[in-house]
Amino acid sequence: MADVQFHQSQTGKKFYEQDVPRIVKALERIADALEGTNKLEEKRFKQEIINEHNRAKKDKETIMKAIREKYGDVFFEKFIEKTSNTDGKWV
Repeated sequence: MADVQFHQSQTGKKFYEQDVPRIVKALERIADALEGTNKLEEKRFKQEIINEHNRAKKDKETIMKAIREKYGDVFFEKFIEKTSNTDGKWV
């Protein structure tokens, strides 16, 4: 009996002609699903960052208004000088 290579056997032919293409298609479906999930998560993450930024901005405005109302304009201007960096941003 001659030695038959795997790719020449019935099992080998089935593996390469049927099983491998099915495995490739399954991997492609998995990759597509992961890509879709990643895009959705990225979109959610970006929206969370935007929401957090908006909340922080609103909180800052609320704090500034409360300081001005409680302590007056003169104190408020001094407060801004002390709590702002050189480009005018609030520290």
